[in-house]
Amino acid sequence: ACALKSPLFGFDESDLYLLAYGRAGTLAASLSERADRDARFAEAAQKLSRWRNEASALRPFDFYSRVLGRDKGREQMLARLGREAADAIDEFLTRALSYEQTEAPTIVGFLNFLRRAGTEVKRDLEVESDAVRVMTAHGAKGLEAPIVVLADTTSIPDGRGTRLHDVPGTEAFIWAGRKPFDSASEQAARLAADELREAEYRRLLYVALTRAADALVVCGHESGVAMKEGCWYRLVRDALEAGDPSELVAADVPYAKALRWRPKRAYAAQAGAAAPGKTITLPLWLTLATRPATAKRLRILPSQFDPDDEPHSPYAQPTSSALDPRRRGDLLHRLLQRLPDLPADKRRDAAARFLAGAAGDITELEGAALVAEALRVIEHPELAALFGPQSRAEVDVLLRGHSHEIVGRIDRVACTPDEVLVADFKTGVPAPETAPLNYVRQLALYSDVLARIYPGKAMQALLVWTAGPAIHRIEPGRLKLAAEEAQQLLTLRPESP
Repeated sequence: ACALKSPLFGFDESDLYLLAYGRAGTLAASLSERADRDARFAEAAQKLSRWRNEASALRPFDFYSRVLGRDKGREQMLARLGREAADAIDEFLTRALSYEQTEAPTIVGFLNFLRRAGTEVKRDLEVESDAVRVMTAHGAKGLEAPIVVLADTTSIPDGRGTRLHDVPGTEAFIWAGRKPFDSASEQAARLAADELREAEYRRLLYVALTRAADALVVCGHESGVAMKEGCWYRLVRDALEAGDPSELVAADVPYAKALRWRPKRAYAAQAGAAAPGKTITLPLWLTLATRPATAKRLRILPSQFDPDDEPHSPYAQPTSSALDPRRRGDLLHRLLQRLPDLPADKRRDAAARFLAGAAGDITELEGAALVAEALRVIEHPELAALFGPQSRAEVDVLLRGHSHEIVGRIDRVACTPDEVLVADFKTGVPAPETAPLNYVRQLALYSDVLARIYPGKAMQALLVWTAGPAIHRIEPGRLKLAAEEAQQLLTLRPESP
């Protein structure tokens, strides 16, 4: 019945009812008996018969390859379950090959092998996708998304189904019965289990709250019953209401009552700064000497050459913007990252929505200026290839050698059939007449890494000042010399912690 309802056959409940109701023998026998009266039943009976014969003679990998390939099993599964099912199918076939290398290759043995192994396939969710991902808080650990929606936040774990508890202070455990008949030990064990369950529930809330990069939506549903104490929604709402009341404001949404939290803390506040008069006691282990590392690689960070990070940059000049320069640069970089993926006619509206959510306290005039500046860069004719379909934003790179490693994040990379374009965006600084040497050295290190990834392709390095936009194309000879100089300079510097 499970096989017939699977994508391999596509039967529904009414089909199974016709086969199962009033039958004298097995479901398979009923399918064979009705084969001459229904073409779908005949096709299914013929396919099952062929598979039974092949399963007794073929190795597991060969058999399932025919089911999935020749008989279009993979195509049928992906049509119903979506392209995400491909990962599980591929892992299943990989396990079949692995099994054949160590055991006698039989179908029954392979299925027992899978049951014993308790195989769990977890897809690589770091891969960029336009799909909406639905997952548990456990499954979301270590992942991040621009927008995260917590859909079920009004329910709490009730502990049903968990009756085996540890007795506190002992190595014994107890099988809990009905609460009215609890002994003192049972009450203590039940209370300890409830505390552990609540602690795990709150830990999962922390995981859920820290998955969002841009926006977090906490929602739930009340069906005429008062919201339970201690649920995620109340924990979040109560914590926000206990702060500055002016930071929590009513939001105008068509479908429900909503509150929007917008903190007023300074964007560039120093993280970890101690409160005035507060004494911090360092733990003893922090003062102990560490053992010298052996054969430690020198870490080279191209961002060390970016003078925007220096308090007295020789290129820093005042701008007309009232925004903090770092914040303005961050917002521009995020617009340049997200907008190229959208159709041209939808970019301006999407940018306005993004700024309204991520930077709600900036003025309409300032927001319009940011959007206009980002769109001028994206739509510049000379940068068409840089924002084309073969481009990616915010690309992390790592080049590891015997004595050093280069670690960085590139603003934009595009790979065409003939060349690789690498670009670094500079915001809030009017473009100088010639590209500053420090910027060139930073870009040269990025180009050096990409040249190892794409050997044989020409390298085109661009410094793009968003204020114009102004574009500086760095000559290959200057780029190579700058990379050598940068590595020599950083080799002489002590590594930052």
